Amino acid sequence: IIVISSAIALIAYMRVFYVIWLGKPKEGLETKEPLSMSLVCLLLALTVIVIGLTAPVVIDKLIEPATAQAIDYQKYIGVILELAKNLR
Repeated sequence: IIVISSAIALIAYMRVFYVIWLGKPKEGLETKEPLSMSLVCLLLALTVIVIGLTAPVVIDKLIEPATAQAIDYQKYIGVILELAKNLR
C-alpha cells in the first residue's frame, strides 16, 4: 500500500512540476513587479549576506559564551542559591 501511495504521489508531483515549469506560458502576461516589492527583496538579500559574513563573529562573541554558560549548570545553581540567600 505504501508503494502504491508513493507512486500516486510521485505522479501527482510530476504533473504539478510539468504544469508549473514546463508548460506553455500564458499569452499577454507581461507584468512588472512594483518597486516596493523589489526593495523588500533587496533588503532581505542584503540582510542574508550581512548575516552570512558576520556569522563567525556572532558565533565567537555571542553563541559560544552563551553555550558555555548553559553547560556550566553548577555555577548557575550556585548563583541562584546565593540570590535566594540574599532575598531572605
